[in-house]
Amino acid sequence: MVLPINSEFATYKLTDEGVKNIEEIKGLFSDLLYNLNPLMGLSGREQSIVRTKLEESCFFAVKAASKLVENQR
Repeated sequence: MVLPINSEFATYKLTDEGVKNIEEIKGLFSDLLYNLNPLMGLSGREQSIVRTKLEESCFFAVKAASKLVENQR
C-alpha cells in the first residue's frame, strides 16, 4: 500500500509570478549575507552559524512563499 505524501514534504507547481517571488527572496538573503561578510569576516564559528541560519531562514521563507495559493498553478 502506498501512503499519501504528508503535507510537510509536498512540492508546489509555481506560477511565473511565484517563481519571481522565490527568486526575489533568495536575492534578498544573498544581498544580506553579501553585506554582512565585510562586517563580520568570513571565518569563525559565529560567522559560520550566521551563514547556516540565513540558509535555513531562506529555505523556510521559500517554503512559505511556495505554499501561498496565489503563487501556485
